Amino acid sequence: MGLRFLLEDNNFAQLAGVVVREQDRSSGVGAQLLKVADDWSRHHGMKEICLSSSVTRERAHSFYLKNGYTQSKTSKLFSKELE
Repeated sequence: MGLRFLLEDNNFAQLAGVVVREQDRSSGVGAQLLKVADDWSRHHGMKEICLSSSVTRERAHSFYLKNGYTQSKTSKLFSKELE
């Protein structure tokens, strides 16, 4: 969880990841974690919270949509290992 302060866009909170053990999924733990993140973000003056999710994690996408998130874009991340 962190805050992003940008010159070219509105500031927002960024959720780095939500990890729930397989056996604890569908128990409400993930939704509680998102609520804590929402509350923390509001407390720090943010009007928006964002997260990224791999295109292959369709179950996670459904979870985020069910919890009030909307998909705002599709992108690819490129990286290069340096020697």
